[in-house]
Amino acid sequence: MQKLITVISILLLMAISSFGQDPSIKYGKCSLSELNMKECSFEPSAEAMVLFDVCKFYQEYIDDHYQTIIERHIRIKVFSKAGLDYAEYEIPFERGKEFTEKINQIKGISYNLVNGKITETELEDKYVHEVKKVGSHYLKKLAMPDVKEGTVFEIYYRKTGDYITFTHDWLFQSRIPTLYSEFFAKISPHFEYTHILRGEEILDDYQKYEDNAPPIHLGLVPYHSMIHKFIMRELPAFKDESFITSMNDYASSVDFQLSLLRYYDGRTRPILLTWPKLNEELLEDENLGGYIKTSERAGKDIIEELKLESLPQIEKAKKIDSYLKQEFIYNDYQTKYSSKNFRELQAEKTGNSADLNLLAIGLMRAAGLNIQPLILSTRDHGKIQRAYPFVSSFDYVMGLLDIDSSLYLIDVTEPLLKFGEIPTYCLNDAGLIVQKETVDWINFESIAISEEKYELDITPDLKTDSLSISYKMTSSYYEALENRHDYNSDYDELAEDLLGKDYKSFDSVKCTNLKEIEMPFILDYKNQEVIEKVEDKIIIDPFCGIPVSENPLKQPERHYPIDFNYKWARTFSVNIRIPENYKVISKPENIGINNKNVRIIYVVNEQTPGVLNIIGSYQFKKDVYPVEEYLNLKAYYDQIITKFNEKVVLQATEI
Repeated sequence: MQKLITVISILLLMAISSFGQDPSIKYGKCSLSELNMKECSFEPSAEAMVLFDVCKFYQEYIDDHYQTIIERHIRIKVFSKAGLDYAEYEIPFERGKEFTEKINQIKGISYNLVNGKITETELEDKYVHEVKKVGSHYLKKLAMPDVKEGTVFEIYYRKTGDYITFTHDWLFQSRIPTLYSEFFAKISPHFEYTHILRGEEILDDYQKYEDNAPPIHLGLVPYHSMIHKFIMRELPAFKDESFITSMNDYASSVDFQLSLLRYYDGRTRPILLTWPKLNEELLEDENLGGYIKTSERAGKDIIEELKLESLPQIEKAKKIDSYLKQEFIYNDYQTKYSSKNFRELQAEKTGNSADLNLLAIGLMRAAGLNIQPLILSTRDHGKIQRAYPFVSSFDYVMGLLDIDSSLYLIDVTEPLLKFGEIPTYCLNDAGLIVQKETVDWINFESIAISEEKYELDITPDLKTDSLSISYKMTSSYYEALENRHDYNSDYDELAEDLLGKDYKSFDSVKCTNLKEIEMPFILDYKNQEVIEKVEDKIIIDPFCGIPVSENPLKQPERHYPIDFNYKWARTFSVNIRIPENYKVISKPENIGINNKNVRIIYVVNEQTPGVLNIIGSYQFKKDVYPVEEYLNLKAYYDQIITKFNEKVVLQATEI
């Protein structure tokens, strides 16, 4: 009996041990247990899960120079129909002047269980195609074949590049739960890297050790390659995505940055710069500081043509700003380095963000203005870690103009923004002024409130059982920018959004100030809706479904700041014409909330005979709210949704 108990105990321990083991990471070997898996043990509602995701980063010395090799192997289990989306996979790579990457190998297998046996379907070339995103950014897009509920599929690819640093953070977390994630880096003796960990999840394992291959002698000193191995297990899906800058800022990740070069003669060169040294190198870089100098020299002819001599400094700047926005086209590629020389840009009239903004700096200097380059990290690129002066932390450059101690941000990529306004994707924490010796940062924060203001007039027509509704929408700042873009480039989508899918039968959308960007943007339009009647009552939605109707803050708790990007507001004023022989029997109650975070106002007025006037507004006063305010903001949203979607009820006085 004792032997039986001992055997059972050993078997139980073996089972527990095997369950806790890391997965077998071998391409082409899917297990029955993976295919029989019905749900994620630590996140049962997940539509799919990453069984493992392993990235290997190392360097090889080929043809007298180093190449970086990245190998990635990922295996995913699909649980439900929603999880089928993950079978469409993208591999980013670069093909540009700064560096070029090649995808040397892509392979994949889909596994299914058919009559108790494992079937395999291999990825074919016809399911892989290349897409250019913008600038030097490209994608290999693939669709895994024969993926259904219960499928396990895996993808392997190998990418090489003529550079010596890892170009992207390694994200341990995904948008679905991850059972096992590993980043393996084998670092040549010629290089040292500094790594930065982000996110709330804690590393389960970190190992650093010397490779056992023969050493490389630098001078008289032998060096081995260094191995870094980072492992995380049972990572929850990254779902808290509403109102954040970038997933890269908050998901668990590791970022490797080159910090030191070692030469064969024993000399070393620090790459991990100080902020003053980083500024100095950027000012000397031919594609940043050098480009500004070239533009200043070559741009003097343009300044003469613009005839700026007699103008005040601010008017000089505005005229240069307007000239560039009218004459040059931005190609949507964000970078801090120019891609073409002055003559090419003049001839082609199109360029990346640095081409245009560095040209603006050069021309303004040629006009005698005090302007410096300002580098920053856009929202998708992530926040800058100020403890680490890495040039790769920045992906954008604009100008900082100083006129009598008044500062203006200069960006000429967006012609529908006023002078001194910058694109929303640049509103990300702070920017570094690129100047000699001094290190100064400029914090980004929206100044004015971006507002959409609606004036509505609602007239019930009892003969046709319809509501005739006239609208006037006035928008400012970033809301105006978005509406101008929509009206100019996608009118059908805008009209459908305002009037519904049948808008063409009564299309009446008219705009004012489409190009007059100093003025508010105005849309006037009319619509008709069927009256909602219950017996002798008419039910009217005063704001016609325009206010927010679903709370975007869905999580029970929050771990990240709530980043609205900019301050914003919605304001409504409506006149409801009360038909003859009808009266108001139900109307919303007035409320008034005004504090440091929000302003919510709702006022009902019946002073004009035959007209019910309602004024409402809600305003979020900050660009970014700390985590501690999350539950309060969520509650404010609930109040707004309830109050601004309440109905007015009219009842017939004579039947």
